Parts: sequence; C-alpha cells; structure tokens
Amino acid sequence: MASSEQKIKKKSMFNVSLATANFSFDASNLSLLVGAIFVCLGTFGVFKFGAIKEKFADERISFNESETAKANENAEIVRKSNLVLQSDLERERAARLKLENKVAPRHLRAEQAKVIVEAIKPFQGQRILVTSIMGDAEAETYAVEFIGMFREAGWNPGASNQPDLALFTPSPVGVLLSISNEDAATPPPGANPLFDVFKSLGILTAGTTNPKVAKGSISLIVGTKPNGD
Repeated sequence: MASSEQKIKKKSMFNVSLATANFSFDASNLSLLVGAIFVCLGTFGVFKFGAIKEKFADERISFNESETAKANENAEIVRKSNLVLQSDLERERAARLKLENKVAPRHLRAEQAKVIVEAIKPFQGQRILVTSIMGDAEAETYAVEFIGMFREAGWNPGASNQPDLALFTPSPVGVLLSISNEDAATPPPGANPLFDVFKSLGILTAGTTNPKVAKGSISLIVGTKPNGD
C-alpha cells in the first residue's frame, strides 16, 4: 500500500509538460537576474547616497564649527573692546577724581576727627595756637575745623573760634606743627601724640621747632593747599 502511494506522489511531481518546465525555468532565472539587479542597485545606492549624506553631514559640521569659531572670535573681540573701554573709563575716572581732589577744599573727615580726638584727649588743657594764611579762605575754613576738634578733645586753642591770620613769605604749604626751641628736648605732653596721629592720617606736612612759639605751647599753621591734595 505504502509503495503504491509513493509511486502516485512521484508521478504527480513530474506531471508537468516540457514547455511549462522550460517556461518556469526561464522565468525563475529571470527573477533571479532581476533580483540580482535590484540587489546591485540597492547596494550601489546605499554606498553612493550614504557617501553623499556623509559629505553633507561633514559640510554641516564644518559650517557649524566655522560659525562657532566666528562667534567665539566675535565674543573675544567684544571682550577685548570692553576691557579697553573699561580701562579708558577707569583712567577718565581717576583723572576726574584727581582734578576734583585738586580743586576741592580740604576738610577734616568725621572719621579723621574721631581718631585725632581719641589720641589727644588724655592731654586736656594743652595750649595750641591755630594760624592760617591771611586772604586764603580755604585755609581759614580748614583751620576753623581744627579749632573745633581741639575744643572737643579738651585742648585750649584760645578764646576765639577763628584762627589767627598772618602773612608769610614764602607762604607755607599744607599743615605744619611747631613747638618752642626751648621745648625741643622735652616737647609738651600732647605734642608727640598729635604729631604721630597727624602723620598717620596723612594730614601733617612737617613738624619743626620755632623760636616764636611760646614755651609749653604748640603751633599749628594751616598753609595753602598742596597740589594734588
């Protein structure tokens, strides 16, 4: 039974005419050929258009890098320009402050007066004569501020709240402290502390002895304003 069924199946496999077999064989070969052509075309397209895409991608990356470099370059130019501008502004500001400082009148700042008062207050009763140049309003106003400060410290600048006015040849410049020649070896108690605090605050121009100063007293002369002060 089994062998007869196999014979029937074998006969049905070859139950095709020669013409049909030839046609089917040629059609199959043609299909393989067409398929091979499409495979070749696909392979060619993948490589060719992949290379083109890669080229465009490289160009885009290069362009972006170029634009980034230009942006960085422009940013650096702007930064350097800002630095130059800032430097110019700083120079202009310094010049303006120097000019303002040169023409502005001198004043005892509150913090300066406080430091001086604390330094000389232990020597209350110390006699001091404050003098300024006659005809120099700026120096006279500055001298008045010293008189008020000395009174606050308990020193004795005299009965008047105005400085003595005098003519000098040549005119003294800045602030000068003097003591009597007789006191050179042993200065009045408040002389050295006043000298030291004036010097530390940049107020003092010079400290000298003067035969015209009364023994035991201190002389403060407010001269013309120094250039640049």
